[in-house]
Amino acid sequence: MYKFVRPLLKCYTPSCVGRINTNLIYSFKNLYNNNNNNNNNYSFNNYNKIVLNNKSIMNYCTKTPTFNFKENKTIDKQQLKELINGVEKGDNQKNYILIDVRNPTEVQQTFLIPTAIHIPLGILTAVLSMSDSEYEETFNQKKFDVSDNIIFYCLKGKRSEMAADLARNMGYRTVLNYPGSFEDWVSN
Repeated sequence: MYKFVRPLLKCYTPSCVGRINTNLIYSFKNLYNNNNNNNNNYSFNNYNKIVLNNKSIMNYCTKTPTFNFKENKTIDKQQLKELINGVEKGDNQKNYILIDVRNPTEVQQTFLIPTAIHIPLGILTAVLSMSDSEYEETFNQKKFDVSDNIIFYCLKGKRSEMAADLARNMGYRTVLNYPGSFEDWVSN
């Protein structure tokens, strides 16, 4: 059954609509997610169906990007946009911490990338060393954990690479650099 269903799965692209036999639908999502051995960074996170009659159903699925944090040390603009758009649309939960390490004056003159928090590079060591309660008191939010997916960016990518190295050296396991950083984000 797997070999028969898999080609059908590949033809269902984001937001597409089609009809298939009800015999195949019962494990459509689980079969794909559990047996997806190809190395794309995607999975079916949202799946819905509407019963039209006893013989067929209308089904639609949204293929939301799931970035593989463990296998990458950097992230590009398109990958970051897909993560942010998925969170803003409510398609996926936020599974990353995006940190802007630019100076406060740089941020005041521009803006933060959506979903980002601002921790200047100059105080990053102190912030990463804070206890959970100190962090919550200072930033009014729960502190991220050493196992969380963390993405650093700055203006051009140099300070964010330093921040990523610093975090890795302090025991944070899944740390990425957005090398294009803010200049890349605002470019066409």
